[in-house]
Amino acid sequence: MARKPRSQIVCPRCGAPGSIERFYSNGRAYLRVRHSLGGGKRSYCYIGPADSYVHVELLHALTLTNLVNTDPAQVAERALEELISSARFVHGKKDLEGWVARAKLAVDAVEIALEKLKRVLEEKEAELEALRREEERELLRQNGLLVYK
Repeated sequence: MARKPRSQIVCPRCGAPGSIERFYSNGRAYLRVRHSLGGGKRSYCYIGPADSYVHVELLHALTLTNLVNTDPAQVAERALEELISSARFVHGKKDLEGWVARAKLAVDAVEIALEKLKRVLEEKEAELEALRREEERELLRQNGLLVYK
């Protein structure tokens, strides 16, 4: 039987791509991110208990299924609020350095995404304007005020 493909995520611990998986120990469920290293080798980043942990809440908050029916501003705001609130749970020099580095990468990624969003928005505004002009022409044509040769 073929394995079900795993969805790729960005690891909240190290920032590398991987897939989230559930494992059990002593009767409790935990989550970890599995990283494929090639040649059948893999590594794991522990996320925490599946039932209550800040990184689990953060991952669930960022799970998007349908942007068409979602308010993009609300999704972005919620994701950034979750990232900011996760800072409260980061302690120790190594974890703080990693969190700060990932937060800086997140800021850079947001800036790049905003530039892309601005370009898409400009394209969609131009598309909307072209549709409006076409509707106006059609109305004029229907009323006999515009005649094509």
